Amino acid sequence: MLRVFIIALCLQGIFAAKLFAQPTPETIRVTFSCISWNKPIGGNLYVNAGEGMEPVSIHTMQRSKPIEYEGPNPIVFYREPSDKADGMAYVPVARVTVKPGIHEPLFLFFGSGDEYKIFEIEDSFDTFPVGSYRFLNLTNRNMLAQLGSNKLELNSRSLEKLMNPFESTHEYQVAFIVREKDELTPAYYNRWMHFDNYRYLILISESKSQDAGPMEFRILSDMNLNQ
Repeated sequence: MLRVFIIALCLQGIFAAKLFAQPTPETIRVTFSCISWNKPIGGNLYVNAGEGMEPVSIHTMQRSKPIEYEGPNPIVFYREPSDKADGMAYVPVARVTVKPGIHEPLFLFFGSGDEYKIFEIEDSFDTFPVGSYRFLNLTNRNMLAQLGSNKLELNSRSLEKLMNPFESTHEYQVAFIVREKDELTPAYYNRWMHFDNYRYLILISESKSQDAGPMEFRILSDMNLNQ
């Protein structure tokens, strides 16, 4: 009887230890940058990159400065307290869990005010070198993209890439066509300029303005300053 009682106590102790044990956050080391999808984020956000709070300025047409981060996963972004004199803590407004295998993420911020959602993509030059094109289609439409003589299917809610479609700097014709069932509907025509020392990320979203057409296209270009 005593043996059974001791075993029961041991099992209770093991159960309690599992119940109250707190999981240890995963520690990661990444270099990330940010961009806002809707409009520039007013004021800085902050992230604890390992040596105190570091400000991050987030715009719509260019990446933020790279942040070297070493700390827990998920990464949490904060706003500065409205009244620092009262000793208020930084206010969390967004968090993102970096997926395994991503080392240099680009964080796309959606939302406004005190709550943001974040979409991440790998953004390293090793994965997407200069000369390459990526298309992030966040619409519910399947599309066909044509850059010069290069054609690419863009499924809805997908990230597609076109690696080094051109050999040199030149101007080319670009077209985006919506594919709905058996119908093809032109959505965008223009002429773009390709520079072989840049890479390009094209963001496609539903338009919020009737004057702008059914969709909006935003082009982010950058070059590898470490080459």
